[in-house]
Amino acid sequence: MNQPLVEAKGLWRSYARPRKTLFGRRTRLTAVRDVTLTIGPGETLGLVGESGSGKSTVGRLILGLEAPDAGEVLFDGRSLEMDNRHAWREERRNKQLIFQDPLGALNPRHRVLDQVAEPLEVFGTGSMASRRDKARQMLRRVGLSDSVLERFPNALSGGQRQRIVIARALILRPRFLVCDEPISALDVSMQAQVVRLLAEVRDEFGLVMLFISHDLAVVRHIAHKVAVMYLGEIVETAPVEALFSSPAHPYTQALISAVPVPDPEADRIRILLDGEPPQRLDDLKGCPFHTRCPRRQTVCAERAPDPVIIDTDRVVSCHFPTLEQVA
Repeated sequence: MNQPLVEAKGLWRSYARPRKTLFGRRTRLTAVRDVTLTIGPGETLGLVGESGSGKSTVGRLILGLEAPDAGEVLFDGRSLEMDNRHAWREERRNKQLIFQDPLGALNPRHRVLDQVAEPLEVFGTGSMASRRDKARQMLRRVGLSDSVLERFPNALSGGQRQRIVIARALILRPRFLVCDEPISALDVSMQAQVVRLLAEVRDEFGLVMLFISHDLAVVRHIAHKVAVMYLGEIVETAPVEALFSSPAHPYTQALISAVPVPDPEADRIRILLDGEPPQRLDDLKGCPFHTRCPRRQTVCAERAPDPVIIDTDRVVSCHFPTLEQVA
């Protein structure tokens, strides 16, 4: 069995909350609690959940942009050495991030070609001429013509800017790519093109990807397996088709029931959840989903469920998992 390229083991991350009064007690908010994930060679893991569930925080922890309060991240079997600046810098070139907002990720005062070539300059790769030539080739690979090379980001469309961000992320030929809501800022006509491009370069360059999104239809198209987050925890992990055809966790079932289908005659049951997610995970006992779960019982409010393996490559954290056929 191939060793996973990326392993996250028991990640915790909390943040200090502002004091309510000048001399009030400072409290902390837990954003990620005991998250464990693995991503194998050539694999794309889709990370889904509602806004505020902790998806982007997990991405930053795995990239080493933030240090976890507890747990560790292994890359190719080695622990991420965040306290060793030289080792972290060398490892960093193998991990790249595609941002949600391409305009915010680009410098409005620098021309496109210079921004794509910049990572090569930072790592001292080649001459100026060779760096610019590699940047030009990468921009062509992501579908941009030479006419954009000397232009500024503000003069381009959202789809063109996202392609520039993708080209810049790929210029160092990384092994691992985190895509943090990469199409949410694009119109529908451009979303499919960018997702198709990401799938193409993933296969062409042999990339391992963490694809963070709230759009389950997109995740179904690009991911090999899916992890579902709720309130900072992973509640279910499964191969993509198994998860979409027979989700086991009631939260996953509710999410998938909300995905639009092109057939208006399809017999689908919409699962509506009551209430809103709790404001503080720290104050919640039992299963984090029990306040909204339609199947909750007494034990759900008293004790958090342990992860249970219910099928090959499928793990669910629920006291009463069921395999509901939805598609």
